[in-house]
Amino acid sequence: MERWILWISGLLSFCAGALYGWSALIGPVQAAFAVTMAQAGLIFSWAIVSFTAAIIISPTVLTNWSPALRLAAFGGLAAVCVCFAMVSNSYLSFIILFSGGFGAMSGAIYITTLGVASAAKRHKIATPVMVAAFGAGGAVFGPLWRMLATDGWGLNGLLFLVFGLAVASVLLGINAWSTKATITVPRIEPISFAVKQYFGLHFVLIWLVFAFGSFGGLMVLGLASKMMDAAGLGAGLVSVALAGIAIGNTMGRLSVVGFSQIMRVQNCIVVALTLSSLGFVFVLIQSGLTIGLVLIATGYGVIAATVPAITRAVFGSAPFQPIFAIMMTAWGVAGFFAPWVSGSIFDLTGSFNGALWLAAVIIVLCGLTVLWLNLLMRDAQHDVAH
Repeated sequence: MERWILWISGLLSFCAGALYGWSALIGPVQAAFAVTMAQAGLIFSWAIVSFTAAIIISPTVLTNWSPALRLAAFGGLAAVCVCFAMVSNSYLSFIILFSGGFGAMSGAIYITTLGVASAAKRHKIATPVMVAAFGAGGAVFGPLWRMLATDGWGLNGLLFLVFGLAVASVLLGINAWSTKATITVPRIEPISFAVKQYFGLHFVLIWLVFAFGSFGGLMVLGLASKMMDAAGLGAGLVSVALAGIAIGNTMGRLSVVGFSQIMRVQNCIVVALTLSSLGFVFVLIQSGLTIGLVLIATGYGVIAATVPAITRAVFGSAPFQPIFAIMMTAWGVAGFFAPWVSGSIFDLTGSFNGALWLAAVIIVLCGLTVLWLNLLMRDAQHDVAH
């Protein structure tokens, strides 16, 4: 029964991860509401704010319900929000429904499915795989939306996301009502308790690694579709490249399962930064743009899966949800500012070069923070891989 719940939870996480495919909707949004690039980027920024707020709040909501029933509720609400966003007739209503509604439900689904995975018997495998399932949503929905937009679907392409969310939610609801043999998630401690009990330098450094790594990646990936359009790439090549970016993101997340078996899990960040650095070299020298974007996406995926793995290994299962909820504020801060800053730089200069150089500098800061974290863990004899 544990495996069945994990599979369905993974399916819902996959659908919630469609938020990662947002850049493919920039064209339809601009066509529907006549907004600037900065305004289009702001839609994703506000979605990240909603996502992060939900991650903090949702663990304290419906706590008497089973994880499966809570996920069914979150998934159903997500489907409703996306459905109404699809037919919205104004920029403001789209922000409220997509950024606010779907963004929040995506965050609630993400933290709840991670709680289910972290409580599983083989959590070292289940946790990064669940993170990968979320990222895989972008690997499918991003290219799908891009192709549908080329065929004139516009925002109607969101219909496929509504269907996926609805199916996963119904399956979870049926399972929750038909059986009590579900995964038992440890009692969720209040965030205030988690901060008081576990706050320290390790906590701060992991947060900074997540913030810098996410900011550097999202400045590029959040507007990847428009970046390739600005470079003059054809629609077919852009669709293929978006698929490659999403697949790289997903494979980076899955790779943590293997890397964590052969090295300290915090060293997976070093692998991520190496890949990202190579990607920036390709992009900044104006050669191999698509290859560079795929490498950056892969490095970003490794970071996204490594941080929850580090959090679970260092702090344990019981306080995982409240602690990781705080860690996710790093991603929220980066997600709010990165696409907006990147879009604003493009609007001011007509080029993404400034955004790329800024992202590269932030990746360097991430590397310095990882070095500090590694030294601290070595001195404290924290082998978080075992």
